[in-house]
Amino acid sequence: MNEPKESTSEKIIKGNFYTIIQTYGSFFITILSSFFIARLLSEESWAFLILGLYTVSILGILFAFFPPAANLILNQYIPQYNYKNEIDKLRSLIYSILFLRLLISLVCWIIIFLIFIIFINQNILFQIYVILSPIIVFEIMINTCAFTLRGFYKFKEVAIINLSRILLLLALYTIIFFNSPENPIILLSLANVLSYLIPVFFSIIFIIRIVPKAKKKNNLLNIRQVFKISKEFGIYFQVASSVSQGVLYIKQNFLFYSGSPEYLTYYKISRNSRNFALQASGASGTPLLSIFSELSAKKQYEKLEYTVYMISKYGILIHCIISAILFFFIDVYILLIYTENYLLIAFFIQILLFDGFAFILYSYLNAILVSINKPKLIFKRDIILRILDLLFSLFVIYFWGFSGYIIFVVLFSFFNLFVNWLIFKTRSVKEVNLKIWPILKMLILFLISLLISLIFSFFILNLINFENFLIHDIFKRILKDSIELGVFFIVFYLIIYVTKTITKEEINELLSRDIFSRNLKGLNKNISKVLIRFFPSKEKD
Repeated sequence: MNEPKESTSEKIIKGNFYTIIQTYGSFFITILSSFFIARLLSEESWAFLILGLYTVSILGILFAFFPPAANLILNQYIPQYNYKNEIDKLRSLIYSILFLRLLISLVCWIIIFLIFIIFINQNILFQIYVILSPIIVFEIMINTCAFTLRGFYKFKEVAIINLSRILLLLALYTIIFFNSPENPIILLSLANVLSYLIPVFFSIIFIIRIVPKAKKKNNLLNIRQVFKISKEFGIYFQVASSVSQGVLYIKQNFLFYSGSPEYLTYYKISRNSRNFALQASGASGTPLLSIFSELSAKKQYEKLEYTVYMISKYGILIHCIISAILFFFIDVYILLIYTENYLLIAFFIQILLFDGFAFILYSYLNAILVSINKPKLIFKRDIILRILDLLFSLFVIYFWGFSGYIIFVVLFSFFNLFVNWLIFKTRSVKEVNLKIWPILKMLILFLISLLISLIFSFFILNLINFENFLIHDIFKRILKDSIELGVFFIVFYLIIYVTKTITKEEINELLSRDIFSRNLKGLNKNISKVLIRFFPSKEKD
């Protein structure tokens, strides 16, 4: 057996590092793209483009059904085959899945393309569908390659693939913007398709380079065996994922047709802001699924438990900081990127930021359930929760509109987390004993700090007439938001210090477990010396 050269902590650091690089890069490129779209399209036209992209995305998920849950299989089995040095199984698994995915996606795309062509003259939406339809094949293949690379812990390559697409998309959007076309939505749709060409090329090159050479060639997996693995491991995951995405697509359509197409545009902008705060914290179970699978295969449950606890706690800490910045500067952000026409959704973005806290914990719990091979449990959970989600969502949208739906999304996310926590405690591996209270404590401290900051703003800052400052309105907003954010950080730090949420001992333990690269041990000591000065001791000084 060949142990991986990198330690688990190094893989975690590398996975989260490149995830954060990709997230920040994607965010800044995406907001520049949104800057152009907001000035090229009306809110209603933008909703048509969003719905078109949602449609091809959901079709891609449905057409990627065979072999079932291939992406999760790659993340589950590549680390295990590598650990056991079963190289021939590894090669045949990867190439079989890639071949099946390509063949099935091409056939399905041709069929759906012909169907769209039949209805192309009905309205602009079907014209957008026809143009965007090749994305179905591109996304299936790029996602499959990305999950293959994650199985080998090649997070940098995944970041290159994703960033190359949005960089090309931004370049195409820029060209369209400065040429001021008469029908920009068609050209923007075409730009989305062309943006996949470079990522497809990179994906092929990376896969050719990373897949190891065959050895004995007598321990291969044939197509039938791959389907058997998919059936045993993946069918439940795939159905659960398809149901979840299907429910999301129905909700997007209901928002689009339930009164005003602009609702879908507002929701997309709000969700993108929430996703940035979430992903920028580095708190996501996706890049760590391969690591969890490896620890599970080795039955290192104590290490798994500690890993999840620490990255959850500090992921939520970073999420608190990012969310606070977005919360207080949301008006400036919207004015600079989306124009004042979108200022009415500032409050909805602030509300949706709280959804990220529940999702962080949920994503880790879900990644553990996948890594310890609990497909039936995930299937039953998702079917029940998604049906409830759909029924209540449609009810809320119909009676309370967009504002009611945003509040419902946050409440249901925490209900979802509570249900998953009960399932995890009663039905999963007994050896993994996760403590959720210390993690939720960070959220409670965030809420208290936020409330104190808002009270300060209401009773103190409102007494200051910022109109007396002889500066532009946008700078007045920045000044006021900066003061509010500064108060939040001061209060948040003091509460963390007084409650000993983070202690010197925990920081020392964190660094002693080689949570940083082994080549940075000297730097770790310096980091420890600086950090412990700002936090209390667990025991009385």
